[in-house]
Order: sequence, then structure tokens, then C-alpha cells
Amino acid sequence: MVFLCPFLGIACLWDYSERRIPNMIPAGIWGLGMLYGYYMSGWKGLSEYYINLVIVTLILFPLFRLGMLGGGDVKLISVSSGFFSGKDAAIFVIITFVVSAVPALIRIIRTHGIGRRFAYFGNYLNGIIVKKDAEMYIREKEERHRAGIAMSGPILISAVLHWGGVY
Repeated sequence: MVFLCPFLGIACLWDYSERRIPNMIPAGIWGLGMLYGYYMSGWKGLSEYYINLVIVTLILFPLFRLGMLGGGDVKLISVSSGFFSGKDAAIFVIITFVVSAVPALIRIIRTHGIGRRFAYFGNYLNGIIVKKDAEMYIREKEERHRAGIAMSGPILISAVLHWGGVY
């Protein structure tokens, strides 16, 4: 964690200021993760790192394709999940999403948009059922940017909670 958290901190600074995560940050975490996995358990540790990375990527990729999660967020969560053992990797991802839900809920409540959000989600689900084909959740890029949550902060918080012994 002592090596992962500084990279996540850099990702936060970039994500919150530019609203994007450059590929060099997940690439650095990926390289560090490979070294960490090999150092901790040799080839077994390296394979466990890749297994976590692939599983988390496969789970999150559909959310990216539907526009519910950014590509940089998927990469950052996936390469970071390799630093955790199997169960802890799952907890890491869950806590990341729980922490990210807090500012989203605060924003929705503050703007009195909870009814509008549920109506939009209901219409989205209805469209999927009727068309039998999934499409982008929010189509307009500007609206996705405005409605989106920078996930690097929740990713960092989840990693720090693990480092601090919370899980």
C-alpha cells in the first residue's frame, strides 16, 4: 500500500483538476503491481495479480461500455485491485463504489434531483427492455461530465482504509 497510495494520490490530483486520468498512471501502477506480486510470492504472486486484474476488468467493462464508468476509472480500479488478495480485492472494489455513492447522493439531494434521476433510470431500463438492446446510459458527453463522479478519490480512500486495517 505504501507504493500504491502515492500513485493513487497523483491520479486524484489529475482526475479532480482535468477530469481525466492519463494512461501513464495506471501503467505505472500496473508495473509496480507486477513487481509487488512477484516480490511477495514469486510467480504465484504475479499470477494472482493478473487474475485479480482480469476479473475486475471483466466485471467493470460492461459499465464502461454503457457509459456508467470512465475508462480511466476502470483501468485504475483494475490495476489497483491486484495489490489485494482475492477477498480483499472484492471488498476494495465494493468499498470504492460505496464511497463514491456518498458524494453522488449528496449532489442529488442538494439539487433536489432524486425524482428526476429515478425517472431517468426507469426510462433507461424501460428502453432496454423494449428495444432488447443496451445503449449509453447518458448520451451527451457534457451531461456525462457534469453528472459524473471522479472515482480516483474513492479508489484512494478504499486503499487507505485497507492500509489502515479497516478491512
